[in-house]
Amino acid sequence: MHTRFVSLAAALALAAFARVSAADQPPVSNPREIATQVAQAVDDIYFDIARGHTIAEGLRANAQKGDYDRFTNPLDLATALSAYLHPFDGHFAVVYRPGDQPLPGGPRHGGPGPAPGPDSPVARQNYGFVHTEILPGAIGYIQVNQFAQIDAKAPNDPARKAVDAALQSVAGARAIIIDLRNSRGGAPAMVAYLASYFVPANAQIFNTFHTRGASGSEAPVGDPTGPRRLDTPLYILVNGGTGSASESFPYTLQAAKRAVIVGEPTNGRANPGGFVPVSGGFAVFVSGGSPENPITRTNWEGKGVQPDLAVASADALPRAQDVALQHLVATAQGPDAAELRWILADRQSLALRVDLGAYTGSYGEEANVSIENGTLVLHQGRRAAPLRPVAPDVFVSLLDPLVHVQFERQGGRVVALNVVTPMGPLARFTRQ
Repeated sequence: MHTRFVSLAAALALAAFARVSAADQPPVSNPREIATQVAQAVDDIYFDIARGHTIAEGLRANAQKGDYDRFTNPLDLATALSAYLHPFDGHFAVVYRPGDQPLPGGPRHGGPGPAPGPDSPVARQNYGFVHTEILPGAIGYIQVNQFAQIDAKAPNDPARKAVDAALQSVAGARAIIIDLRNSRGGAPAMVAYLASYFVPANAQIFNTFHTRGASGSEAPVGDPTGPRRLDTPLYILVNGGTGSASESFPYTLQAAKRAVIVGEPTNGRANPGGFVPVSGGFAVFVSGGSPENPITRTNWEGKGVQPDLAVASADALPRAQDVALQHLVATAQGPDAAELRWILADRQSLALRVDLGAYTGSYGEEANVSIENGTLVLHQGRRAAPLRPVAPDVFVSLLDPLVHVQFERQGGRVVALNVVTPMGPLARFTRQ
C-alpha cells in the first residue's frame, strides 16, 4: 500500500467532511474485510515495524471474532476501528469518505513544499497567523491556529511572508506571547521557520524524524527574513486542543529553555503520517514517522507538552501577561521601569465594587463622566474613554493603560478629577 503524508489540519478537515450525512450512505456489507484492510495498512506503513505488526494482529483478531460485524453504518464502523487504534498512537484515525474526491496530499514531514494557493482556506486564514497585537507594556501577541506548509527557501512564499509580517508587527515588543491554544497542527517546516526567529543560527534543538527508511531533520533550511529575537522573553500558550506540529513548536523551545509554556497539557500527538485509502470509501491515518528531540531524546506522544506554568486555558493569556510584566519590571530601569510598574499594578488590582454614580457629572466645560452599559466613561469632546477601577477613586483608561483618572473628594463628595500618567499629572477638571 501507499500513503501520502499530510498535515493534521488537512486530516481534521477530511474527518469533518467524512462525518456528514452518514445516515444517507449505503450500509457496509463487509465490515470484517474493511477492518482487515485497515490492519494491513498499519502493518505495511507504521514507523515501528514490530509495534505496527502487533497492532495489526490485534485488529485482525478482533475482526475474525466478529467484533465489527454489527457495524453496518459506515460511520459507526469508522468510529469503532478508530477506538481500537487511537490508544496506540494519537494520530490513528479511520474515516469514511464516500465518492471519488481525492485524499489531501502534502510533502513528507520536514521536506520542502509550496504553501497552499491564494484561494485555499488556509490562505484565507493568513496561513495560520490569524491575529497580532501589542498588549499593554509593549508585549507582542501572535495567535496561530495552524502551521501551514511553507517553502522557507523562497522569500516570496506566501506562508513565509505571513510569518515575517507577524514578527514585524511586534518588532518593538519587549516580550512576545505566541498563542497556540486549540492550534490544530500542520507542517514541521513552518515550526522550524518560526522557531528560527528565537534561536541562534544552526541551533542543535530540532527534531529528527525516524521512519522505516531514511530519517530527516526538522531543522530550518535557511535564515529568517527579519532579525532574530534571541533575548526577547518568549511565552507560548497551550491547551488540550493544541495538537501535532503545534505541539512540536512549544516542545522544541521548552527543551531548549528558550520559552515559558503556559496553560494546560497539550493533546499528545507526535507521530506524523498520512491517509491510506482502503475499499468502500474508508481511509486510515497511519503514522509513518516519529520525531526525536536531540535534547530530551524523546517526544510528546501520549504525554503532551507539560506547561511550565499550569493554569486553566482561559487564564493562560492574563497569566502570561502578568509573568512577562513581572520579569520586565525586574530588569527595567528609568522611565521604562515606572511605566511597567504602573501597568503591572493595574493588572494585579482586584475589581472594586464602587458606586459609579458618585463620579458622574460635568467637570468644567471640557469633561463629562457618565455610566454607559454598566461602565464609567470619561468624555472629552468626541473622545470617550471607558474606565476600569484599579484603586479607591482611581480608574485606568481602557483606551490607554498609561492613563489614570484620579478623582478628588472633599467631605466625602467627589469635587474634581485628575488625568495622570506614570510621569506625572496631565490635567485637572473641577466638578460643576
